[in-house]
Amino acid sequence: MTIRVMTWNLWWRFGPWERRQPAIVAVLAAEQPDVLFAQEVWSDSQTSQAHVLAEELGYHVAISDDPTEGRSIGFHNAI
Repeated sequence: MTIRVMTWNLWWRFGPWERRQPAIVAVLAAEQPDVLFAQEVWSDSQTSQAHVLAEELGYHVAISDDPTEGRSIGFHNAI
């Protein structure tokens, strides 16, 4: 049995993060990892980048607590 594992630092909301999102989805769809370890995942009061990716690609999500709790935009790691 082969399991494809991928890790990716998504670079939170630094730089042109909204323009990066479609490229991230495209790479993940092409690579089809069984498990993705994502660092610097953003969240807001409605959702998180990990949840958005999971919804688009059919994944399940486990996300860390926000170590900078109290901000309007969170900072996480996710699987």
